[in-house]
Amino acid sequence: MHVTNTLIREFSVGASVAQSAPTAKLRSASSELSHNTTAVRATAGTIALTGNRLVHNNQVVSTVSGGVVQSSGTNHTAYNVSAGNSVSGPAGML
Repeated sequence: MHVTNTLIREFSVGASVAQSAPTAKLRSASSELSHNTTAVRATAGTIALTGNRLVHNNQVVSTVSGGVVQSSGTNHTAYNVSAGNSVSGPAGML
C-alpha cells in the first residue's frame, strides 16, 4: 500500500503493518503523522518513509517481531517524546 500527501493524526498507531514480509509493505511519502501514540509500527512487515513530517507523537518508530522501518533520510521529526527503535537507511536517520 502507498500513502501520499495524507494527514494521519490522533490515532493510537498512525501507520502499521502486521503481516510477514514480503506480503506486508507500506510506503508513506510526503505525509504528516502527528499527535499519535506511535507514529509508525512494523510488526513482521516493512514500512518505507520518504519526505514525511513526524511531529508531536509519543513515539516515532516501533518495530516488533522482525519488523523493519526503512527511511530515505528525508523525513522531518520534531517535538516527539521518544524516537523509539532505530530505522534502516542513511546513517539510521529518519
